[in-house]
Parts: sequence; structure tokens; C-alpha cells
Amino acid sequence: GSYQPQTVGNKSFRLQQIPVALLPGQTSLGHFSLSFSLFSQVLDLEANAKIKAQLLELKARVLKNSSAMDITDTLKQMRLLIEELEISDDTLSLILKTIENVFGKDRDVRLFLRSSTNAEDLAGYQAAGLYDSFGYVRPEKEELARHIKKVWASVWNDRAFFDRQVNAIDHSGVLPAILVQEMVVPDYAF
Repeated sequence: GSYQPQTVGNKSFRLQQIPVALLPGQTSLGHFSLSFSLFSQVLDLEANAKIKAQLLELKARVLKNSSAMDITDTLKQMRLLIEELEISDDTLSLILKTIENVFGKDRDVRLFLRSSTNAEDLAGYQAAGLYDSFGYVRPEKEELARHIKKVWASVWNDRAFFDRQVNAIDHSGVLPAILVQEMVVPDYAF
């Protein structure tokens, strides 16, 4: 199927492998993923053509191994551009419909949007915590769009970039997917 590490990242793929019924009285939470291709589709929208061209130029610049200060400035510009991308109303409506189908429509659900890239949870390279995830996201178009773009932009945050660099992970092919889970408010935590 299309739910493979090369479409949604290892984190999302592995979560899908957990059986729904774990032990008597326990179940895993519902979830779904926004695949790598969604980011590419949004980037390819005519409305985003100028941003895409700027991102490609900045990506080429950051991959030239400039000084750390130049890289940090360029990464910040890239994140800001990604956060300006337009996600179509049709796409957001489809995501909201999927939220209803997975989590139910009559509930005051809050979401956890977790990064799931193709450059983490790899053999010999975990990259845990390098990318941004957001909790308590309301299933509303503007809030979803804002947080989706923030997760996508985190591919180019300083800590992720420099960690990939130190670990000889190729930056050029890193793609963001998003694992969407229902937030669980615990009665207590350790």
C-alpha cells in the first residue's frame, strides 16, 4: 500500500504496525498521516510558485557549506517561507474530513501533529526530538494550516540541520510528513 516508510516516514509507518488491541482493556489511539507528497503538492501549487523558487535558491545556498552564521540565517529564511505557503481550502477540507472519520465528529478533539521525516528513526540514526511537533491543535482550518506549515518548516531548523550534517545525512532529500494523533489528557504523569 501507500502507507510505507518512503511515503510517511518510519515513525508513522511503525505506529501503523502496532495492533489496535494490545492487551485486554488497552487499545492504541487512532491516527493518520499527511504524507511527503502533500508537502510536494502544496509546494507545486501555482499560488506558491514564487515561494518554491525562493526555497530552491536558499536550499542550494545552504547546501554549499557556507559559514555557520550564513547557514543559520538562510535556514531561518527557509522556515519563514515555508510558513507562508498556501494550503488550498480543498486540501484543508479533506484533512478535516479525515479527522472526523478517524476521531469522530461529535467530540471536542485536540490533535497532536508530530513530525515524521525520511531522515529520522533510521538504522543507526534516530534523530529523536530534532523536528517540531505541536499539541492541543484544534481541528480548524487556520489553526491546522499554521501548525502543519510549522512542522514542515522544522525540517530546516538549526538543530536538525547541524545534527544531520554531523551525522552525514544528506539534507537535499529530506521530506516532511506529519503524524496526526488525538491528544490524550492524562489524569497524572510521572
